[in-house]
Amino acid sequence: MNNLEIIGHFMYPPNVFMKLVALIRPGLLDLRAIQMQRFSLADLPAAMDAAETAGGLSCTIVTPS
Repeated sequence: MNNLEIIGHFMYPPNVFMKLVALIRPGLLDLRAIQMQRFSLADLPAAMDAAETAGGLSCTIVTPS
């Protein structure tokens, strides 16, 4: 509905993201600790470099604009 998408990771079973959502909804999981880096699709090479060197609680996001 809001054009949001959660993309999984090969290390986890498919149902894990629903378990995370169940923790996020009531505020049991604080997402403020995650450091997000946003890139436009035009900056895809920079986004790929950032994703390659990301560590810990960091997330690289690519948006259409």
